[in-house]
Parts: sequence; structure tokens; C-alpha cells
Amino acid sequence: MHIEGIVIRKERRREHDQHVVLYTRQAGKLSVLAKSSLKNTSHQRAALDDGNLVRAELVPSRSGAFILTSAQAQSCWHTAKAAPQAWAAAQFFLEAVDVLVFDNQTDELLWDALTGALAALDGAADVMPTFRRCQGALLEALGYGTSPNPDEVFEQIAQRKFKSLELLYGLIGTADPWYRMR
Repeated sequence: MHIEGIVIRKERRREHDQHVVLYTRQAGKLSVLAKSSLKNTSHQRAALDDGNLVRAELVPSRSGAFILTSAQAQSCWHTAKAAPQAWAAAQFFLEAVDVLVFDNQTDELLWDALTGALAALDGAADVMPTFRRCQGALLEALGYGTSPNPDEVFEQIAQRKFKSLELLYGLIGTADPWYRMR
């Protein structure tokens, strides 16, 4: 199966394998096994960086899970990854999708909100206004409407604190007033 997705997170499995969580337009959130992707000779290694938009080939295993057999990066968001504040903001969106979205549920609005946030942060001159606008778009896509305090809403929905928010506000150097109210 050919698929396009965003790498949400990955974990090491065995010596050279990775468990990769993708958010895809076609199949929603998927967990796949990327065999041998940690080998120095692997062509997938660089493509499977967090946040990358990849075009991938998946095959079903005997257990019914998917194995990622190839991956090519379509967009790596180089500008955002080079700017610590922008990348910390992008990490929030990856963490939010990982925590708040169920597996195998497709949602075109959510796909557009996630890819739109990553693209906007990749070219953002001022990170915080872009971050707030994209947070509102993600809340709308998730069906929660808008809020004057989006950080609090996300944490209430997830029932936990987001590490990426702590990182973002630490990098900015001044705590956001909404974040400080907790």
C-alpha cells in the first residue's frame, strides 16, 4: 500500500528496527515497523525523522500489523528544524496528534490542520502568533471550537501536560501568561 504521512514519533525496537507512528491522509494514525531502518546503510533512516512528510510503502505482516518497506521524504521542514522555537512549536502539534487521535480514523480536516501547522511554522518569522493560529485550527479540526486559552484546553482533553509546551515557553524565555496560570 502506497501512503503519504507525517512521522509523529518513533521508538527503537531491537538493534536496527524502529516502531514508527505516522499520521496519514488515507488511513489516519498508523503504527508501523520499520525494519533495519537504524542501520547506517538504510535509505529510510533520514526520511523517518520526526515531523517529516514521507511517501511510504507498507505491507501487512502475518500478525496484521504493517511493515514499512520504503520511505522517501517529501518535506522535511528544514527552516523550522533550524529554528529551536519553531521546531518546539511543531513538536507540540506532533505530540497533540499522537495523544489525542485514535488509530485508523481518517480526518481530512485534521490532516490539513497538521500539515498546515508544519508548513506555517516552517516559514514563520514570528513563531507565537503562528503557533496560536495553528492551535486554533487544530482545536477546530478536533471538534472543540476555539478558545482564548488553547494550552489549557489541549491539556484538559489529553488529561496531561504537554512536554513540548514546557520546551517552547522555556525557549521563548518568558512564560506565556496562559501557561503561567496553572
